[in-house]
Amino acid sequence: MNNLIYIKLLSTAMFEPISKRIKKSAENNLRNIKILGLTISFLNIRELLEIFKDIFILKEYDFVSRKANPKIIDCGSHIGLGVLFFKKIYPKAEITAIEPNPKNFRILSQNISQNNLKKIKLVNAAVTRAGSRVIFYRSKQATNVFAREMNLWSWGDFVKGAMNKNLINYEALEVPSLRLSSLITKQIDFLKIDIEGSESEVLSEIKDKLYLVKKLVIEFHNETKEDFKKLKKILEILDKESFNFYLMQKKKILDENLVQETLPPRLLIKATNSILLN
Repeated sequence: MNNLIYIKLLSTAMFEPISKRIKKSAENNLRNIKILGLTISFLNIRELLEIFKDIFILKEYDFVSRKANPKIIDCGSHIGLGVLFFKKIYPKAEITAIEPNPKNFRILSQNISQNNLKKIKLVNAAVTRAGSRVIFYRSKQATNVFAREMNLWSWGDFVKGAMNKNLINYEALEVPSLRLSSLITKQIDFLKIDIEGSESEVLSEIKDKLYLVKKLVIEFHNETKEDFKKLKKILEILDKESFNFYLMQKKKILDENLVQETLPPRLLIKATNSILLN
């Protein structure tokens, strides 16, 4: 069924770009699509397809909770597909959604409001160790709806110093940031971190609060041997804080030793707090 949904979305996007299903809005060059009972606004159709596949088809952020209203923190919410997914599986979930890119944040806000979703706190900021204003790099051409180059997509934006990328395709702006630890004041059922290169720094900042986190997933970007050192740091913190974890790529569990040899560009770290589950 999930594959059929994706094929339908893909065919709609590629063969019916001006159809009743996908409508272009004059405001901000946005397009809207209706699927799974949701109205989703977006800018880049290829980016939407890729993220929709990861979240709704591969279910990379799926988790099991005994609660009807789990507490979720979503770091790097982008335009909100993760939030929409969480609300699909747990309609009463209480979610804090954090997104630093002002353009993405506006679309995120629209996707929340037009689907009448409640119990969601939206935060327009980056998460960093310092919690001060930071330089943030975003794609200059992320508004290109049919952009074909990965580095023109808006999901690869990053805080200064977090990633080693050619900055010619990016524009710099100053954005507020916060310490993630300031939001973890009570038990969190699920923590999602997708913050483009800042994962190890932020996990280190919240290590004294991890005892309050039941489950987490970290999207890790692994391009160099230096990045692998960051991955090792993340796994060391999780191990020290009594988390069981594994590495995954496209639903396939990866061998940690092979990751160092192959350096997959993107992988997931899925972790469960062994103490809280006992």
